[in-house]
Amino acid sequence: MDNAGQPTTDPRVLEQTTPRGSLLLLGGAEYGHKGFGLALMVEALTQGLAGHGRIDAPNRWGANVFLQVMDPEAFAGRDNFLTQMDFIGDACRASTPVQPDGLVRLPGDQASGNIARAAAGHCPERCHAGQTRGLRDPIGRCTTRQRMTTAAAPAGKRQIALSAVDGKLVLDKGAIKVINHGERDGAMLYDLSVFPPREVGYLAMPTSLAGPPQSAAVSPDQTLALVTAAQKTDPANLARTVPDTR
Repeated sequence: MDNAGQPTTDPRVLEQTTPRGSLLLLGGAEYGHKGFGLALMVEALTQGLAGHGRIDAPNRWGANVFLQVMDPEAFAGRDNFLTQMDFIGDACRASTPVQPDGLVRLPGDQASGNIARAAAGHCPERCHAGQTRGLRDPIGRCTTRQRMTTAAAPAGKRQIALSAVDGKLVLDKGAIKVINHGERDGAMLYDLSVFPPREVGYLAMPTSLAGPPQSAAVSPDQTLALVTAAQKTDPANLARTVPDTR
């Protein structure tokens, strides 16, 4: 939202207006009161219970964490808990997906499948010739997974990762600050076929952490890499950034 409380698609309202705008609350313009209540609850559980929050550092980037651990035995018991949740989980996975070749997953399903395959000594595979796919999900079906900074290695080639390095911004005591004027921007290339991954190249070029678009992308056949720069240092004020088109 802009500083008048109106929905907008202009990202500049978050950093470059006085007063600044804000992220739109969960629920949008019509049901944002629900998101507002949820946000207040999060503030109470994290900063309120911790005794340290926005009153102590009003300009700080807030990242307090609240962790709650419940023992099912203190309620109806572990067996009843698993019976109820297994039923819900199975019902969700059995739902008809929007895409005929898709699937319905629960949080953690893909990670659990990846861990199981890794433990069995299997690596990511191509499910169909000429089409890059992710790992199979826990029930054995392939899932398309877009990879913006890594590329699945064709036969005989190593897998690579591309990282865009924004040298303009730094997080200083919770506040984002502009520290230089882009001299350290660049892109780093890593070889993922070895462990630990090995840096194989660096090229100085304009880039930025903020987007969209995504800061870096590698084509599946590893023949093309794109690095974007959605922001640059403001020539009129070197202490802030402005949108860029590179």
